Amino acid sequence: MEQTLSVSNSDAEMNVQVVQSTKSSLQISYRFKNKTSSDIYLFNKIYHSFPKDGLTDFDKNITYNIVGSDGVLIAKSMIDVPKNIKVEYNVYPCTTKVISHGEYSETFKVNLPLALFEPYGSRKSSIDTKDLPFWFNLGYFVGFEGTDKMAIMVKTPSGSYHYFDPFAFQDQKILQVGPFERKITTYLVD
Repeated sequence: MEQTLSVSNSDAEMNVQVVQSTKSSLQISYRFKNKTSSDIYLFNKIYHSFPKDGLTDFDKNITYNIVGSDGVLIAKSMIDVPKNIKVEYNVYPCTTKVISHGEYSETFKVNLPLALFEPYGSRKSSIDTKDLPFWFNLGYFVGFEGTDKMAIMVKTPSGSYHYFDPFAFQDQKILQVGPFERKITTYLVD
């Protein structure tokens, strides 16, 4: 039986389970429950590039993978711009809207060894690997009346998603679980 971790706050609760693990991949499932009387927007639609024509398709298996001193973070959230670099524009994931008291669940797969992937590309993966503990986080914000009108709707073959630009990083809320008992093979930072 694989491990399930849970976290809750006044806005939401999230259960995360490793549903399958092999030497070459890890399958993770999460369930998010909105406990508020407002809509919540999950920053979970991550992309490799955002075409200028606005039509893109998201792969639910894309995650930000960030190696730190304690292990690796698998993230479906906004990532702050590192203080030591300048960027032309901020990267904002598109969002999934979870209605008041609604639920959203998703299962995704990460390939192992886990490759480093950050939106601003300030660090590179080496060819060396190590088994590391891992965490999972999900970013979100609680909407208010009129939030939908502020969004840019991004069309994809599988539907439309809300995109908020600009969005202040400090206004994002995070639900995070971990470390999981299972360690995962990860490429280290060069």
